[in-house]
Amino acid sequence: MRSLFGLCAALTVEGLAAVTVLTTDTAGPATGDRLTALSGVVHEEYGYPVYYCRKDAGADVSTELLRRLPRLASEADCIHLTGVYSFPTLPVLAWARYYHKPVVWSPRGSLQLWDGRRRSGIKKVYNHLAALTGDTRRILLHVTSEAERNDSLAAFPRLRCAIVPNGIDIPAQPTQRTILPDPRRLLFVGRLHPSKALERLIDALVLLPDHTVHVYGDGEPGYVTALKERAREAGVDGRWIFHGVLPGEEKGAVFADAGICVVPSHSENFGLVVAEALAHGVPVVASTGTPWQGLEEHGCGRWVENTAASLAAAVLDLCHADLTAIGARGRAWMLDEFTWKSVAEKMAKVYTTHLADCNTLDAVSR
Repeated sequence: MRSLFGLCAALTVEGLAAVTVLTTDTAGPATGDRLTALSGVVHEEYGYPVYYCRKDAGADVSTELLRRLPRLASEADCIHLTGVYSFPTLPVLAWARYYHKPVVWSPRGSLQLWDGRRRSGIKKVYNHLAALTGDTRRILLHVTSEAERNDSLAAFPRLRCAIVPNGIDIPAQPTQRTILPDPRRLLFVGRLHPSKALERLIDALVLLPDHTVHVYGDGEPGYVTALKERAREAGVDGRWIFHGVLPGEEKGAVFADAGICVVPSHSENFGLVVAEALAHGVPVVASTGTPWQGLEEHGCGRWVENTAASLAAAVLDLCHADLTAIGARGRAWMLDEFTWKSVAEKMAKVYTTHLADCNTLDAVSR
């Protein structure tokens, strides 16, 4: 996860925390999907130790992780837990409780609600079990937006929250364009998943006969096929262009070619592609399912309902604006609030404050 790696690196580089990472060698959901070269390795290339525990089954089941966890938990001043519905969650909460350790817990959007959310009943049972396993007095939820805060507290009403956004990689120079941005060239980058509401974007394209959408990402084959079929039935398949996963080294060029980035999601805890597009000077149209109302406040895009009509109207509105000036305002906003250094400083303050609160709790309990 890029946001987690960037945070760990920034905390280390800025001297704000001594970081140790405990993870697995997983490279996908199947048992055989492993980073085999890293299995069982303690890796310190980034300036802090990373324990790549060999997984035994599924996406992240690892007996090696269970073996290493108690010692590392006992040595930590504060435990930062990432994710919710994964194998390490309950063991981490249990050992943190045993050792009376503060926990900063980042759900990373797992607790957010939307109409198509799957297995909600099972997840409610899991949430209840997690609340019983952990010491709720010593758990602080880290969320990246007000919307994520509200949904997370609905799942865990006894916990407190701290809002710290994700950091992003901001290019040293604005994206260099060989020609003026073409507002008819729309861009989508992200996971191809029902929560991203790509069907709404296909329907919006019907209302934008002069536009194309360049889609970068991947998802379950059945869903990708269904999207292609929907585009064909809507008569826009020639303008709905799949490119597959976007390689990191090509990201700058893809943003340079884009006129407007469109993010129509039903729900996002952060929506990293919005920040990335703005950092490259690309205006954004994002749905109100994302926490990016600042697009309007900073004059660098539109924040609208994720209906086909609203998305199309927002795109057409930007087509008559100065996209270069709008993009420059977005980049300035990212430089002001979303650098890794800025985010690491905010997170370090969260750790320090939460640790002090837990120390006070311990003193009162004696």
